[in-house]
Amino acid sequence: MITHRHPDQLSAGTAANLGPQRSTRPWWRRLGRLVGIVRLVLVALLAVSTIVNFAMVRYERATTEPYGQRNPVEGGSVNVVDHEAEGPTIVLLSGLGTPAPALDFAPLVRELTGYRVVVVEGLGYSDMQGPQLTAQNVSQEVHTALAAAGIEQPYVLGGHSLAGFHILDYVNRYPGEVSAVTDEWHRAGDNARRLQDMTLPADLPVPAFVAQDTMDQTPQWLPLHEEQLQQVREHQIIVLQGGHYLHWTHSPEMATRTTAFLQEHGIAPRGTSGPGTNAQRAPSTAIPLPEWAAELAR
Repeated sequence: MITHRHPDQLSAGTAANLGPQRSTRPWWRRLGRLVGIVRLVLVALLAVSTIVNFAMVRYERATTEPYGQRNPVEGGSVNVVDHEAEGPTIVLLSGLGTPAPALDFAPLVRELTGYRVVVVEGLGYSDMQGPQLTAQNVSQEVHTALAAAGIEQPYVLGGHSLAGFHILDYVNRYPGEVSAVTDEWHRAGDNARRLQDMTLPADLPVPAFVAQDTMDQTPQWLPLHEEQLQQVREHQIIVLQGGHYLHWTHSPEMATRTTAFLQEHGIAPRGTSGPGTNAQRAPSTAIPLPEWAAELAR
């Protein structure tokens, strides 16, 4: 015969055995276990994300039509995009981290009529491997890539933001290859320290564009540019209302002011008359932007 006791009749030992069992582990051990589980989940998510990203990059490379001409340099290749126009050559260098420089400069390129505009891509379809991105290494890569692409010298060398450092090193490393410099200047970091004693050649014409927004944020911005250019006999500092990417928001005015300055110094666009007008060039054989890239650049 089975009898049932009322809970109040259970012995203390029996009640303890039947009650909820509490872990005897210290709280910090339980917390450590929880942290370990969270770490494993994060590692798994990171691994999945890396695999998916790798697969997507391979897919995009296989299905996206490339543009420009990839030219071998030390440690990889640099993509050079020649827009195939006739006239004096303007070479453009992008700022730090610009993912597709040929598209980034497209609004300005469209406005620079009468010039052969060439964009050297720091990223885009260039390899991301190679030596450290110092001004010295970049200027050497640009020189090698332009020579391999058959870009004739001298050319006007222009750039945006951090490219100012690369231009400063380039014109001192390869004197005589550059006929003028045009730039949206930027000063920063190790490159500034390494190039602090370097100046632009005194006989090199330089129109420099400065953003008013940056001047408002950094009062010393304009004096820094004036100091940088004080030894250049033929220079002009042009202040435009806007932010860091003036070649997006003020491309017509930048092109007009650049053309006027260059023409005044003997680098006239094709089809115009002026002092020192360059002879017409043969049509370029470089690859133009594909339709998808040209559409994005509009």
